[in-house]
Amino acid sequence: MPLRLLPFPSALVASANDPYLELDRAKQLAQHWGSRLLNLGLAGHINVDSGFGPWPEGEALLRELRAGAQHPPAVSLSNAASAGRAAPARHRRTLTTLVT
Repeated sequence: MPLRLLPFPSALVASANDPYLELDRAKQLAQHWGSRLLNLGLAGHINVDSGFGPWPEGEALLRELRAGAQHPPAVSLSNAASAGRAAPARHRRTLTTLVT
């Protein structure tokens, strides 16, 4: 994976207890890439097999990233605001946390 600024707006969605990507490594990657880092807390690995279903906030984030690609921001995305998501039924709670 490249360890340089990406030439487009990006976001890295991570969690504090993902067995495949430690949060400290996610922070490093986001910094290298100039990406917004969204920490979903204790969400585990974030995928359908882990019980995660539809994610309207993720779709909103994608729309925001696409709009940013058309109109690049004047500031780094690494300090941008956070986004949340609805947890799967077994984790029914809000998972909105910003990591800087």
